[in-house]
Amino acid sequence: MLQGIHARLQRAGGSFAYRNFTYFYMAVVSASMGNQIQRIVDLWLVYELTDSPAFLGLTGLARGIPIVVFSLGGGIIADRIDRKKFIMAMQLASAAANLLLAALIAADAVRLWHILLISMVSSAFVAISAPARTAMTPNMVPKRLLLNAFAFTSTAWKLAQLVGPAVAGLMIGFAGTSATYGLNGCVYLVSALVLVFVNYRATYAGSAQSAWRSLVEALSFVRVESIIAVLVAMDVVAVYFGSFRVLLPIIAASFGMGATGFGLFSSAPAVGALVGAAAMIGVGDVRYKGLVVVGGILAYAVCLAGLALSPWFWTSFAMVALLGFFDAMQAIPRNTVIQAVTPDALRGRVSSFTRMLSVGMPGLGEAQTGLVASFLGSAFTLLLGAAVCAGATLGMLAWRRDLRRADL
Repeated sequence: MLQGIHARLQRAGGSFAYRNFTYFYMAVVSASMGNQIQRIVDLWLVYELTDSPAFLGLTGLARGIPIVVFSLGGGIIADRIDRKKFIMAMQLASAAANLLLAALIAADAVRLWHILLISMVSSAFVAISAPARTAMTPNMVPKRLLLNAFAFTSTAWKLAQLVGPAVAGLMIGFAGTSATYGLNGCVYLVSALVLVFVNYRATYAGSAQSAWRSLVEALSFVRVESIIAVLVAMDVVAVYFGSFRVLLPIIAASFGMGATGFGLFSSAPAVGALVGAAAMIGVGDVRYKGLVVVGGILAYAVCLAGLALSPWFWTSFAMVALLGFFDAMQAIPRNTVIQAVTPDALRGRVSSFTRMLSVGMPGLGEAQTGLVASFLGSAFTLLLGAAVCAGATLGMLAWRRDLRRADL
């Protein structure tokens, strides 16, 4: 029996048998932590300065626009240069941006436009480097461990979403926003240093094409492999109309909670997502990945409605945790399918296309969520988003038979 348990644990952690993936995972955790700390302190500082849902929505817009604008360019870069060195440079730039904000706050010179501008710049660094990070993963493990590797990479992001907001909330409460931004800059520095230990070699040889032809090549591939566009479209609808994070400061305030309560709320999606990722690691390379994606988004919509109707803090916390759980349950098989059907020479560009939409749209969605909530209230906004998510997902399922394929 003990031998059987040991064998299952070895299979579950198979990607960590590869040294490069282990260091890469540590770097992703650190970079993700910095991203989450900045997101939370940005939201809280804007809320303190303005007390406005609409201005909170602007922070989402500040993050979303650079992702939409720069992601495709990041993909082109990722397929042409040394991906590891490029990511390291972007982490160092992110560290500098956060340390600048820390200095502005310490000098009592910070203004709303400073926060929004630096948030945009930091988001641009993330947008440009993220396709390279995603494209590195398949080269670090055998193909049989690809879902395992992406599941663990997902846990890195979710672990940061769990710990980062809690750390940010506590730091804001005990040391202030300036110290929190300072910590964030140091976390980015750690991420860059850990990547030094990754011995990474891509299987592609770069490209002599123009940037425009490189982009056209990638988009042509997505058009031929149209299941990529379908999977991304379902996620886009969910993250745009189901953006809820921008409302968490308001929901926390409605229960009489301060920055610490907001930090707990913000960590809740990661609690659920880590459980969801662990479940995907445990079951391994599942069949019917399209149906898993559809089921995850439908359950996500149900939880949005539950959050809208929840009368208690801990019920709301549970709903937000379940939102993270079902988001992870659909994201891991979706990313696995996309990366599995994409050749390495195109992975940077295809990753940038998918990220531009699935990561850029939540920021834009937060802007519209904040605007709608300022007129209609948080509860109605969440219910409306839940209805749109469920309706669009069911429509996609009826339209595309290949979502129901066992071997997808």
